Amino acid sequence: MMSLEEIIFFNRVPNVKRLHEFGFQRSPDGTQLQWEKTIHDGDFTMRVSADTAQSTFETHVYDTDFDDEYVVFRQADDTGAFAGSVREEVIETLKDIAIHCCDIDPTYTPKIWIVPSNMKLFDLDRAFSMTDILMWQQVRGVKVGDEVFVYNSAPESALRYRCQVIQTHIPYEYKDEHFEMHEVMDLKKLDVYAPEQWNLPILRTYGVTTVRGPRHMPDMLRKAIMRESAQIDKR
Repeated sequence: MMSLEEIIFFNRVPNVKRLHEFGFQRSPDGTQLQWEKTIHDGDFTMRVSADTAQSTFETHVYDTDFDDEYVVFRQADDTGAFAGSVREEVIETLKDIAIHCCDIDPTYTPKIWIVPSNMKLFDLDRAFSMTDILMWQQVRGVKVGDEVFVYNSAPESALRYRCQVIQTHIPYEYKDEHFEMHEVMDLKKLDVYAPEQWNLPILRTYGVTTVRGPRHMPDMLRKAIMRESAQIDKR
């Protein structure tokens, strides 16, 4: 099983300059960069070490009063409210470090995806009007650095948002009468399209006849979208 650090920093390379700007300091032996933060209303101290040579991160949480290490937060199946709240704060802090202190692995070639959104169950426009980063159900095969074009279902039946995947495989439990989630990914909004720009009749001319589930985007469609976006930017 992958650790929290392996999940959150997957496909990312630490940027030494940005780590220093974030507050990381060189360890006494010079082998790592270290950073710490008091969390959970002062109950715990979270200490993060970055090995920039190996592109790895390590996290430890200690009881503030007694300096005993607290490891219960790593147990994803622990449903206790206290441990769960500590785990959530640790995850959010590590995500913040990943976003602000790391680069996407330059050796990785991003993949382009089309992912559907059910208009009857989720107000996509309202969600993106409140934030540029949305939590989305994890799609198998999607990695950090990939691009996701979100397709809104009928009655729009159109590509509406272009996003970059900035986090994947984040533990998250949710269940209702329509679906359940155990892992999520974070999508950062890059572009927005009007419903008539890339609707289903237009998509069909590029080989996308229907969007019932996640799928790869045909290269000729991706090029057409990027070409039109470039022309709009020049106006």
